[in-house]
Amino acid sequence: MRLMTGVTGTLGSAIVPALKERCYFLVRGGKDRPNLSLDYRRVINGEITRPLCDVSQEDLSLLKREGIDKILHIAASVKFDENLSEEIFAINLIGTKNILDLAEHLGVREFHYISTAYASTSRNPYECSKAAAESLVKAS
Repeated sequence: MRLMTGVTGTLGSAIVPALKERCYFLVRGGKDRPNLSLDYRRVINGEITRPLCDVSQEDLSLLKREGIDKILHIAASVKFDENLSEEIFAINLIGTKNILDLAEHLGVREFHYISTAYASTSRNPYECSKAAAESLVKAS
């Protein structure tokens, strides 16, 4: 069984149809999010910028029982604005750290991180945050 972040984004929403039967979806706002076209039984409310992604104890127990063995971390901020640097780093770097911590907590064996070709440069907060997040994943 898999857990996936970023299901409301462009890439994530394109992947959902292929995984919907074998995946739980970590979504900010969870089941209360309007216009979410997912099986609500598979939606886990979470916030990647919070420790353990702010997943409830009930949902942590569910994910452990289900035997989550793969995480697909696709969630990201794709903003480039200098004035949004704090938000960008919170989502891209701290969010990745929190997802890695959640993976460890759940005993997940595989972690798939979607980054960007821009992680090799450092012209703006987006590129810097993605490069730093890549380093975290590589070190895990």
